[in-house]
Amino acid sequence: MFHQIFSICIFLQISNSVGYIVGVISKDVILNCQFGPANLDDIIIHWTQGPRVVHSFYRSTDQLAKQAEAYRGRTKLFTSEISSGNGSLLLSSIDITDEGEYNCYASTPDGKYENKVPLKVGAEYRNLLLTPPNMLSVETMPASLSCSASGGYPNFTLLWQTVRNDGMDEKNTITPMDEKTTISHDTKGLFIVRSDLNIMQTSNRTYKCNIKNDLLNQSWNGSWKMQGTQDGKVGQDITLHHIYSNNDSSDLAITWRFKNTENSSSVILCELKGQKSTEDAKCGDKPSTTENEWNVSLVLHNVTLQDSGEYTCEITSKSSTQLFTNILKLETLPIIAPETSENLRHHYIIIASILLVLSLTTFAIFYKPK
Repeated sequence: MFHQIFSICIFLQISNSVGYIVGVISKDVILNCQFGPANLDDIIIHWTQGPRVVHSFYRSTDQLAKQAEAYRGRTKLFTSEISSGNGSLLLSSIDITDEGEYNCYASTPDGKYENKVPLKVGAEYRNLLLTPPNMLSVETMPASLSCSASGGYPNFTLLWQTVRNDGMDEKNTITPMDEKTTISHDTKGLFIVRSDLNIMQTSNRTYKCNIKNDLLNQSWNGSWKMQGTQDGKVGQDITLHHIYSNNDSSDLAITWRFKNTENSSSVILCELKGQKSTEDAKCGDKPSTTENEWNVSLVLHNVTLQDSGEYTCEITSKSSTQLFTNILKLETLPIIAPETSENLRHHYIIIASILLVLSLTTFAIFYKPK
């Protein structure tokens, strides 16, 4: 009797996973389950998630009559490896509703095995944007700087901070009253976030937004800096200087955008991706690179009054976006035609002659020799 009880105890094997498996939404994931090897005909496998039947296998074949509708056509065992003790399940095209704890039950002539597999699902945030304030319309503070993202799961963490030009972190200067964050969901239940920050001053500061998806170790940083105002005159060549330092330029894209009125839409003046400028670039000179530095200065030739406005340099990679805004103010030079110049010279001679005659006459009238 004791021997029978002992035999049952050593063959009942329950294994709880430490941690959890992470699956990416719309991708496939493998839920692991291992047991002792046996003949295929003698193996029974049941995958369940709560009360739902996910996948069943016995009599050497899949048994899917009682499979929950949500899993139909989305599950698969590695049939050629089952006899060696691999009962892992491939779950394809996962979504939010697949999150939860899965249970693998396997039975062989040598014993019973049970394994619990927690599954967490996530999606990287995309459409990560930092929208700078319209500096053509800003006369008084505050101005609004927007940070947004969509298509992510689970919930995010978002942090605003400011950094002075001397590198000192000023994140504590931002209070909850300075920002307004709205959260919504798309049709798939993924998160959409937008945060608007009221900025009180633009000089000598860089504003930063950080969005994180901790489950997938995704971190994105956006930053914006007001470079200042540059004056120029019509007909000149103007350079908006900017040097960008970066050790990895493999996925870097650089775009200069321009708008000349408060309500006008931004237009792309030039774009650089993978160190190749677009053919229709309107820059005077193509951006150049040196070791670890990109000269992304914008050159404007023979400027006109229509070139006055807001210029923003946008430097993007997979994990960051940096924006630098410049305001260009232009004025016209007075142009005097040659014939007008000659007429003015004659006028000046006549006026000077009249003044000389008047001076001599006045002197003759009032001068009385002693």
